[in-house]
Amino acid sequence: MAGASWSLGASFRCPSPHGLFAHPSNCRKFYNCYDGAGYELYCPAQLYWDDAKKSCVYRTRELICGPAPNTESRSMPEVKAEVPLCNEIQCKAPDCYCTAEGTDGPLQDDIVPQMQRANRDSCPVRGTFFVSGEFTSYDAVHALYARGHEIGVMSLTSHKPETWWSTANQTEWARELSGMRDNMARLANISRSDIVGARAPYLVPGGDNMLMALRRAGFLYDSSYISPTVDDAVWPYTFDYRMPHRCLARTCPKRSVPGLWEVPLHPLFWEQTLTGGQCYLADQCILPGDEELILDFLVENFERHYYNNRAPFLLNFHISWLTDPARTAALDKFIDRALGNYTDTVFVTLRQAVEWMRRPKSMYDTKWPCPRRTNSCTSAKTCLFHDRTGEVRFYKSCTDCPRSLLGRE
Repeated sequence: MAGASWSLGASFRCPSPHGLFAHPSNCRKFYNCYDGAGYELYCPAQLYWDDAKKSCVYRTRELICGPAPNTESRSMPEVKAEVPLCNEIQCKAPDCYCTAEGTDGPLQDDIVPQMQRANRDSCPVRGTFFVSGEFTSYDAVHALYARGHEIGVMSLTSHKPETWWSTANQTEWARELSGMRDNMARLANISRSDIVGARAPYLVPGGDNMLMALRRAGFLYDSSYISPTVDDAVWPYTFDYRMPHRCLARTCPKRSVPGLWEVPLHPLFWEQTLTGGQCYLADQCILPGDEELILDFLVENFERHYYNNRAPFLLNFHISWLTDPARTAALDKFIDRALGNYTDTVFVTLRQAVEWMRRPKSMYDTKWPCPRRTNSCTSAKTCLFHDRTGEVRFYKSCTDCPRSLLGRE
């Protein structure tokens, strides 16, 4: 496959159907097994595979190449590099930038320009934010909503272990999904009718129980299932029929759920093999600290969609992406390049993408809505609750503090 940083290990026999496993003879390679098929991947430059830790690490005397005895692999784990902490003395511009907390910019705040990126119709670039109840200040959620961003649901809690989500029953999923939507409607002052999308925590979907909970609660779409690496990216689809791609999750749909859309996540990878293979959340890719190389990574993945079947290109990441100056600068440049060099490109929310799928028109006949809302959360109140360990936590609410926080009774 052109542009991919992996190959099918034809001679490798997976010890179990799913998981990560060491290459028997090459310390910089490892295998990602899906349904018994082993895909050969590379660690990033200067990193080596540690089969005991199931991650790419810097080489030490203690590192043992090859398979480690009595180790268990996980399904779809993060592959992280053990990088050293920021050294601001050695890290110098123009080839390096870092701060200890990641919150300090390269210039004083009062001289940093305020920049805004816009589509050609003067509508600011907008995205979709999936929100969970853990450590959430609802005034910040409302501020995003007021700026026209879409707010979606993740969950009320961050229940552990992660495997719990694949076995939760329909009532538990309904509580997590509908309960979080109720929280945002009540505490973030967001119209319930505008909260129509969901994503499973940890990207661990719950199969029929999750999908039925979404459908019965009136959600429009889910975006939790990942698609395999294929030549053409998978378009959004509904669950009326069997998934059009191989299911890579622990719990896969076995029932028809008419009318509920899926916006699948696509793998991101790099021809230069610096991402350690592939990832589905951009902030979990192992990338260099150079913004131009990060820009190349974003453009390459975008063009794989643009120059093939033009399925929607999803760039998914956590807030950690925006606390990294190089990644933030690369994202800004990517938006400028996408709007400047690709004249038929537009940035939309997932809901807008699904709505277009529902009533598709040519790009010349499509008028994208540009919601402009008033910020009605100007006097947020500080509230508190006790978590399950008894610890006091604080959060901001756009309304009076409730007696109990849903999911925390």
